[in-house]
Amino acid sequence: DDSVTDGLKNTVSGAMWLIAFFIALAMIGVDVFSVLLGTLTITAGLAFALGNMIRNFFDSLVFIFWYQPYDLEDWVVVNNGTPMQVKKVNITCTQFVTWHNKACLFPNSVLALAEIINLSRSPKACFELCFLIGASTPRDKFAELKKSIQMFCLQHPTEWEPNPMFSIYQVQPHAHIQFGIWPTHKMGWAEFKYIYASRNDLFWEILREMDRLNVRYALPPQPILFPPNESPYDGVPGGPGGPDPMTAA
Repeated sequence: DDSVTDGLKNTVSGAMWLIAFFIALAMIGVDVFSVLLGTLTITAGLAFALGNMIRNFFDSLVFIFWYQPYDLEDWVVVNNGTPMQVKKVNITCTQFVTWHNKACLFPNSVLALAEIINLSRSPKACFELCFLIGASTPRDKFAELKKSIQMFCLQHPTEWEPNPMFSIYQVQPHAHIQFGIWPTHKMGWAEFKYIYASRNDLFWEILREMDRLNVRYALPPQPILFPPNESPYDGVPGGPGGPDPMTAA
């Protein structure tokens, strides 16, 4: 970024002018050691008073020039937040714009300690789609469902990699089977607008195939528990513990 380059140039230029100043003092016969000692004393006092600011400045330099976690126009996620695009980078801070067009400004010293996911540098996007189906679902129907989803991916070669992985996570007898589908998109995570649109189409295809194959899941009947010494008819007119409907009338 030009602002980072300009900031670095100004820092180097200031250091060069400071060195030139001491050289000029030495040339005119001034005791440079005494001046330097006084300057260092003042600098040490300022460093003690502004220690946190100076540390943040050097942390920012290391973060920007050494780690280089992103470039301009990269899409990133900071601390598992919303995706943001890098718009401007300078020595002390970075400006982002979220996909809701909200401008954000983060100090680089804070970003140096944050978890940053660079979507633009990430490989092809892979999803984990989890589903529950009834434990009584025949195995051949599950295999047909798997085959139809694989066929859908083959029919959309510009969007999906072939042969998505299927994995059964949990089997609860007489209740449900939990399984996951791992489709891989052709694009990287930075193209999330297109990726999520493709995922929506895949979701609808999975639901259509489940409906066609009559693959369903229904929550088993759940027991209803009442506190001790209470009746389910308490408060019901005419019930054992409820008011007499004739009296209530």
